[in-house]
Amino acid sequence: MKQTALTALLLTLVSLPSQAHWFIKADVGGSWARQSSEHLSALPVSSRVDIDDSDLAWSLGLGYEFKDNWLLSARYLDLGEATTRLEAEVLDPQSYHQAVALITPTLGSGIAAELGYRFWEDNGFSALASGGLFRWDTDYSSRYLDDNIKHESDGTDPFVGLELEYKFSEQWRAGVGIKRYFLERNSVDTFGVSLSLSF
Repeated sequence: MKQTALTALLLTLVSLPSQAHWFIKADVGGSWARQSSEHLSALPVSSRVDIDDSDLAWSLGLGYEFKDNWLLSARYLDLGEATTRLEAEVLDPQSYHQAVALITPTLGSGIAAELGYRFWEDNGFSALASGGLFRWDTDYSSRYLDDNIKHESDGTDPFVGLELEYKFSEQWRAGVGIKRYFLERNSVDTFGVSLSLSF
């Protein structure tokens, strides 16, 4: 169902007329995985855990703004990579490695389809609320001595966001915004700046 909705939104964007109010938008900022403590419950009490659950996030996309303040866009989004370092004294290191190989939080990259609404404008400033679907995938890699564990994960999950923008010319807008991506394993928050060009 989620994949069908994402495909429909992308097809709608592509089918809009060529004389429409198009824009290109780039975002860059930070991402933080919001991982539940229950992911650590399987570890021995003596474990030392060092989780890096944040990274650089960026996106680049194409969109269309309607005259009634609605916006529709599709973009490539990269939330970065997360890493986890584990140390523990266990009787069976190989089994332990298998058990904790999936503990690294999910960030991921893929295609996002987004619908937004500009609900406030004054003196060049505007506020925008948005939501959409993120089709993502990520690769995991875990290493212990000569043993490597690799696997992939993917999904299609919703997200919501809020942005404040300033229009400093007819074509250019700059802004700051926050978004939350509700990925299956963990949510991810992003905070960043954006620059958009209308044509």
